[in-house]
Amino acid sequence: MTSELIIHLITKIPNPGDNRSQLLLLTQDGERIQASLAKLTKRAEQVMMDGITEADMQTFYAVAQKMAKNLEESHT
Repeated sequence: MTSELIIHLITKIPNPGDNRSQLLLLTQDGERIQASLAKLTKRAEQVMMDGITEADMQTFYAVAQKMAKNLEESHT
């Protein structure tokens, strides 16, 4: 089922810059689904951000960056 679904969502074309490879493009169905998912994602972001100030977001980003740095440093 998965491979059948992918066949309807993407298509392969020759890569004009490199004949050894191919490019993957969305079909019309794939583009329609991608547009629908983009709308859903935007709406979800709007719902998540309701009532959250820019200052709150800056604090969140700063803390998230520190947490990511801590994780990176723990692997060295």
